[in-house]
Amino acid sequence: MQVVVGGVVLDGAASSGWLLQDLLDWYRLPEVKSGITERPIADGAFVNRRELRRSLQFSLTATYLGESEAEAVLALQALRAATARGPVAVTVTDAVATSSRQASVRGIEARDHHGRSELTVSIDFVAFDPARYGPQFCVSTGLPVAGTGLQFPSGVLGPDSATGFFDWGTPGDPGQVTVTNVGSADAFPLITVTGVLNSGFEVVETQTGNRVRLDWPVVLGSQVAVDVKSSRAIVDGQGDVSAYLTMQGRFSVPAVGSRTYQFASLGASSGAPSLQVCVAPAYL
Repeated sequence: MQVVVGGVVLDGAASSGWLLQDLLDWYRLPEVKSGITERPIADGAFVNRRELRRSLQFSLTATYLGESEAEAVLALQALRAATARGPVAVTVTDAVATSSRQASVRGIEARDHHGRSELTVSIDFVAFDPARYGPQFCVSTGLPVAGTGLQFPSGVLGPDSATGFFDWGTPGDPGQVTVTNVGSADAFPLITVTGVLNSGFEVVETQTGNRVRLDWPVVLGSQVAVDVKSSRAIVDGQGDVSAYLTMQGRFSVPAVGSRTYQFASLGASSGAPSLQVCVAPAYL
């Protein structure tokens, strides 16, 4: 097993550097938030129609195997620098798969190493989002394109003499993508749009009718990323245009399920506008 914390690699089979010794509660299912309300004049308790999970606390223990005391101390300082500010990415690779979380480092306890080249630390984390996420999967499409079809009346009484078949024209493109979540919890897609869309765009979840609509132009060489979970729209990674999300559909891909998304322009377009939908499978 290997764990990466804020870019620092802790390897379960390391002979030098950070050796992972133990990882606790990474796979634990957090407790539900709602309590149990007993029925006052009947057997049993009231049923919770929806069970929401608490944040997840987990921890790990690792030992640094160095060649000198100074090397071990510098490694500890680098670990602290990588985890001191804000949530960090924690990624675990086991014998089956790779999964990740954003987690806050609540504390790092370093045991006294008595001047040796080896030192041991214990790190406590809190993941505010308790789900584990697998590698992201992305699919793309352009705007819908009509097919040419076969014009009637065509003046053709039978199949083409050379091929023996009718020429049914060029097939169209519906401008749709379908994404699948193989995880055990709902996953929320990330939408990225590029190309020239003079008045903005709309994305419709065909199964539910939920819509994300951005009344903001997308210019040549620019891209807009919409995080549907947080209802934020960002231009080129820095400009927040969330105020122009006039429809903020709560898209979600159910556990072991799929969703289809329809791409549409709100006005004139040019070039080759593109919609990319990315989903990371979620696990509880």
